[in-house]
Amino acid sequence: MSSWNIVEISSFPDERGNIHIAEYDKDFDFNVKRIYYLTGMSEKTSRGGHAHVELNQFMLCLAGSFDIELNDGILKQKFRMKNDSKALCVGSLVWRDMTNFTADAVMLVLNDRVYSEDRVVRCYSTFEKLVYEKNV
Repeated sequence: MSSWNIVEISSFPDERGNIHIAEYDKDFDFNVKRIYYLTGMSEKTSRGGHAHVELNQFMLCLAGSFDIELNDGILKQKFRMKNDSKALCVGSLVWRDMTNFTADAVMLVLNDRVYSEDRVVRCYSTFEKLVYEKNV
């Protein structure tokens, strides 16, 4: 079983536009402690390049698009995130790399924890070691 999944959130289009709704306990199952969003990236921008020891995230693309590659040490999967009714739930110990941002891309991320630099793994070999220890 992978440490991430795509979620189809509710979407209601009409002549006034679209409303997309993500709900606790339906689309994600954690209390939100931190919200951030990314803007102003160029096509050559690379974000991520890290994993979190303990963190659940709910990721949405609100405008534009970007690629995200996820790796739990066993499975790697790449997604094209775009402004639609799909979101991505990502669990702990998942290496992530975001690339190929369009100029208008907006990425919104809901987190179940506040930021703590000492819980971020920025060295890939350390990530591999933690994954190994988790699976032994």
